[in-house]
Formats: sequence, C-alpha cells, structure tokens
Amino acid sequence: MMWAKESATVREALKELNRRRKPPLAYTTVLTVITRLNTRGFLQRTPEGRGFRYSPTKSREDLLAELSDQLIDRLLNDFGEIGVARLGARIEALDAGRRRKLGRGRKTS
Repeated sequence: MMWAKESATVREALKELNRRRKPPLAYTTVLTVITRLNTRGFLQRTPEGRGFRYSPTKSREDLLAELSDQLIDRLLNDFGEIGVARLGARIEALDAGRRRKLGRGRKTS
C-alpha cells in the first residue's frame, strides 16, 4: 500500500486498508505495524501536524531483491549443494512461460 501511495499517515493507511477488509482493523493495530516497520528501517517518517507521514525507504523491487538474496544465502548456508540442486530441479519443472517470466526479473550488474 505504501508503494502505491508513496506516503501515508497512520489514519490514511487505516482508511485504505479497511476499504478491503471485513471486519475493519483497529487504529492501534495499524499504528503498531507501521511503528515496527519504521523501527526496522522499512519505513521512514517525517513530522506532519501532530503525527507523522510514513514512506518506504526502498522501492518494492529493491526490497524484494534484498529479501530474496537473504533467503538464497540462508538456503545455501542451511542446505548447501542439496538445496541448490533442489531449487534447480524445481525451476526446471516450471512451464516455459513461467521460467521466462522469472528470467526477466533478474538484475544484471
């Protein structure tokens, strides 16, 4: 939601999230989640009125790339060659269209 809106206050986020929810989320629930995301460095905040406006610290693509790298590192550390071989087998088992789509998501440096 934050990436689509670029920034939001807790109230704005609550309103947006509750448009699609039954039962609605409580203000304190959204405040807690946003505060934790800010504490962990996923959101930054700037003062606005009596509260804050929050915005993502990274693009969605950059965050997904970072989290993917962490997951891959854990796979390598925890399962070594077996994990890599199983991942390769799973990728090969995908249909050609899905493999092409996954290949387009690669970052080249």
